[in-house]
Amino acid sequence: MTWAQFDELARKVTSGEGTEKKYGAHFHTWQALVQNWGVQDGKNTIMATDYSFFKPYYEMILGMQNDGICMDFGTLKSAGIHYSAAFADGSVAMMPMGTWYSATIIDSINKGESNVNWGIATRVHARRQLCGFHHASVRQRIQRQQGPGLGVREVCLQ
Repeated sequence: MTWAQFDELARKVTSGEGTEKKYGAHFHTWQALVQNWGVQDGKNTIMATDYSFFKPYYEMILGMQNDGICMDFGTLKSAGIHYSAAFADGSVAMMPMGTWYSATIIDSINKGESNVNWGIATRVHARRQLCGFHHASVRQRIQRQQGPGLGVREVCLQ
């Protein structure tokens, strides 16, 4: 799945308002959760002197924040919202996160603290880029009034 497809899907699955809001995506407050996407191509690096290659990723996430598709950075920081709680309580549908989160969500489900229906997909990527295994996009199914939740699908080259 490309970042454009991720953005499009996140917009489709966002629903509700207030305490019933289901965000299509979640981006934790680490700068790496924007900057890592800019260096996926293997051509760019965070050691560069020109960071213009980050611009499309920041623009996408700021656009998603402005449109209510994901929680905004200020709210996440001021309220101390951690990605694990936001995903486990079903508030978000998709979350780019490392594979380490799998053990956390499995433990939460086994303890009865969460009942999310979740899955793992290959990491989201820029167009025409090979997928790798460094990051996984964890995707939760959201049950919607119109029908069944989303399944996990995997797309690498577009």
